[in-house]
Order: sequence, then structure tokens, then C-alpha cells
Amino acid sequence: IDIKDKMLALSGELSILGRTLVIHADPDDLGRGGVELSK
Repeated sequence: IDIKDKMLALSGELSILGRTLVIHADPDDLGRGGVELSK
């Protein structure tokens, strides 16, 4: 993986380490999709 971002960092004041980040392939339906993967 080779990702570069001017807003996110792995160190310093804007570090994302120690925080939760979830990336989904599909839009989030907030658990109301009625399918097994939605729970």
C-alpha cells in the first residue's frame, strides 16, 4: 500500500495512530440494511 495524504500523519499533532479508522467498500446503512453483513 502506498498512500500519501497531506491531512493525515502517522506522527505528530495530526497523527492517526491510536485512533479508529474504518473504511468500507459500500456506503454505511447504519445497521438497517436487513442483510447479515449489516449487523
